Parts: sequence; structure tokens; C-alpha cells
Amino acid sequence: MRIKKDILSGAAAVCIAAAFMFPSLRLGVASLTSDGVPGPGFFPFFVSLLVVGLGVALILKGCILKDADAYATFVFDDNSKNVFVTIAAFAAYLALWRVSDFFLASALLVVFLNFYYGRSLKFNVVYTVVFISMVYLVFYRFLRIYFVI
Repeated sequence: MRIKKDILSGAAAVCIAAAFMFPSLRLGVASLTSDGVPGPGFFPFFVSLLVVGLGVALILKGCILKDADAYATFVFDDNSKNVFVTIAAFAAYLALWRVSDFFLASALLVVFLNFYYGRSLKFNVVYTVVFISMVYLVFYRFLRIYFVI
């Protein structure tokens, strides 16, 4: 069976967006307080809704257009290897985050990905320290958002 690239990409976008949309509804989209601030699920819900809309548009485009070479062919090359390694790294990151804290898991993820993609040791150290520091300052200090899984 041959599937058009746009239909495959659109379906993947819709599935991923739905995976984020339904949990965001459980968090609450509307304000629970009298100050009118949206609930914690507001932003993820509407971003997911936008991605669903774009995914459906891509599926429709794939159904309407009649390009001869628009069919998906999967070849396992360096790019697909990079995608699978990055997905595995994020899965390991989430698993590590459950047994440790956010900062340790994030630092290990950033270090691993920088080494995997060929960054120098100097860049890796500086980038990791700056990234973790910025996340700490923005989310923990300024926004008072604490990452707990």
C-alpha cells in the first residue's frame, strides 16, 4: 500500500496533537479563580487544536493533489537514525526525570544530545550550564512553575 507523504504527515500531526489535547482538558482550560487567568490546560489545548487543524489541512492537501512522486518511501539513513536516537533520548529523559529531578535529567539530556550531534566539549559545557540556568531562572524564579512528574 502506498501512502502519500502529506497524508502520512498530517495523520501523525493529528495523533500527536490529540495525545496532548486530551490531557490538557483534564488540567482545565477555563479559569478556576475570579481573576480570569486561564487554567493550566489553556495553552496546550489551543496549540494542539491548531496542530490538529493544520494536520487535517495537510491530509486534505494530500487527498486533493495528484503529484506522481508524493508517495512516502522509508529509507533507513542517517537522518532517520538521528530521529530514532533523539526520540529514545527523550524517552530516557522522561524515565530519568521520574526517578530524579528535572535539572539532573535535563542536564544529562542536553549533554548527551550535544555529544551525539558532534558539539565540542567546551560548547557542551557552556550550553548545558546556560540552558539549565535559564530554565531555572525563567520557570522557578520568575514564573514560580515547579516541574513535578
